[in-house]
Amino acid sequence: MKKVLVVDDDALIVEIILDVLSELDVTVLCAYDGEQALQLVQDQAPDLVISDLVLPRLDGWQLCQRLRASPKTRDVRFVAMSAIHRPKSVDCNAFLPKPFDIDDLLATVERLV
Repeated sequence: MKKVLVVDDDALIVEIILDVLSELDVTVLCAYDGEQALQLVQDQAPDLVISDLVLPRLDGWQLCQRLRASPKTRDVRFVAMSAIHRPKSVDCNAFLPKPFDIDDLLATVERLV
């Protein structure tokens, strides 16, 4: 079964995404800051990370950069989310603007896992 890591410091957003992804055949992991997410990626090896860009401790930009810099995690697919930022030099596989459309979220996850 594929693993998806959802990273957001807003617990309500995490709950909404968990609920939406329950429709898919995936295991969902959760983190609430970038450092926790980085540790989960290293320990659990998810296939996809869906991360807000504005996070405490280690932001989404830095999280993606660290994943891409490591041979062990460089191929993990990364979806950036943000209400205020657009991806710039971050090597993400997709971008979801917040508030996100549930159909777009599902289609993005299905495409990337």
